[in-house]
Order: sequence, then C-alpha cells, then structure tokens
Amino acid sequence: MLRFHLPLVEPDQAGRPGQLPAPVDSMDDIWSPAERAAVERMTHVSAVGAIGSVRKRLAAVLAQTGADELILTAHIYDHAARLRSFELAAQAMPEPQYELSK
Repeated sequence: MLRFHLPLVEPDQAGRPGQLPAPVDSMDDIWSPAERAAVERMTHVSAVGAIGSVRKRLAAVLAQTGADELILTAHIYDHAARLRSFELAAQAMPEPQYELSK
C-alpha cells in the first residue's frame, strides 16, 4: 500500500530518513483525509500493473509532459521485489520516438 508516503506528509517525520515501513493490507485506519489527499497528489503519475498497461501509462506520461526522459522510483519494502520492479519497468519502457533531421 501507500504507507511509505506518510513520512513525506507527516510534519514530525518529514526530512528524517529511515527504513520503509512494512506494507499493510489497508491504509483506511492509518491515514487522515489530508494525508490521503497529499499521497494521491504525489502518486497521480504512477504506473502500476502488467507490463503492457505500464508501457501505455509511461507513453501517456511522456506524451502529456513532452519529457525526453523518465526518472523512476520504487518505494518497495522488500529489496528483491524492488529490483524486480525495476527489471519489469525496463521491459515496459516504450520505444523511443526519434525525429530525423532533414
């Protein structure tokens, strides 16, 4: 779940590095409405799912922003799962669109 974002929005935890909290099944009893809204603003460009859907989402982000690069992060508690997430993200990257000079 999105528990890893709470230190970014809780005033007493902001700027204090530490280990990621363990995942939970539900955030409903943990975060306040304000914290939920802050986390939703921070994750509105997230790409989550199967490789094909992530590829489409990344292509949409690139098209919407006009960016020529992406910086990916993965706040995943389990290190091996985090590495696997980056491997999958690399597979999901859309093909670059090149403009040829004339």
